[in-house]
Amino acid sequence: MALDYTPGHPSSTETLRTLLSLQLASPRLPPEALGDSRYANMLRAAKNSYEAVNTHNGYDFLLLLRIYTLFSGSLTPIGVNGIIIPPDALGFLLGLGRNEAETLVRDLHSLIFQQGPQPFLEFWASERRAEELFVDFSRVCAHLAKCCMHHIAQCPSEINASLRDFHYHRSVLAEAVKSLPFFMEEAVGIDDDVVDFSQKGGWHKFDKLLPSAGRMNLTRFGIDWVKSLVSVADRLKEDHPDVAAVMNTFLAKWKRELGKRSPLSMDSRLAGILALTASVSN
Repeated sequence: MALDYTPGHPSSTETLRTLLSLQLASPRLPPEALGDSRYANMLRAAKNSYEAVNTHNGYDFLLLLRIYTLFSGSLTPIGVNGIIIPPDALGFLLGLGRNEAETLVRDLHSLIFQQGPQPFLEFWASERRAEELFVDFSRVCAHLAKCCMHHIAQCPSEINASLRDFHYHRSVLAEAVKSLPFFMEEAVGIDDDVVDFSQKGGWHKFDKLLPSAGRMNLTRFGIDWVKSLVSVADRLKEDHPDVAAVMNTFLAKWKRELGKRSPLSMDSRLAGILALTASVSN
């Protein structure tokens, strides 16, 4: 997925600055409505500007920009649920390449920071205020879950040997492994994708990739993603019991590994999750 820029095409910065100055010149709107109108115009102008010169069919500017604002760490330094994916890795995960994500929002990003990011984030998180520009969080997670599953499923079976010299790809796969359980749990309408992922040996590859995610604190994050995967397996249990069974086989393995690593202060929390895992398996 690539972005092309046509010579002579007005830059998004120029377009957005014009809109911003016009909005600031209008004294008749209350502060929130004025801010909402300004942000809506900024988003529409950026969307139209980028899509006018984008050569990839089906490119969804608003979805990708929403993903970037939530998970790249640029506007939300703590991410969502502690998940932050470096912009270059996020771009690759989304099919944009290493630097495309930064290019995608560079002009809009600078203008948002002139006003402060928090008001913009609050505007875009409200369906009532953002109206047709609103991007539901479950849709964001569904797209990211599909991207993570795609990269994991496409990974060669002999992961360690095949990727020995591809450190960047290994880091992207590590991000996919770390984030997939949370995205799966929060997503809606991806059960068929999870089934397909499982049938392609995705959980086996997920398990093999865990060493590549070694930089993540398995004690801190591992319990959370085990809990998320328990929830997903429970959701699939009735309609796709075979997939739930495969997941529970790996969950049993991972809970044993977590049990060896978890400090005493986390024993009670881990015990509760392991009990939940056992109930799902039955």
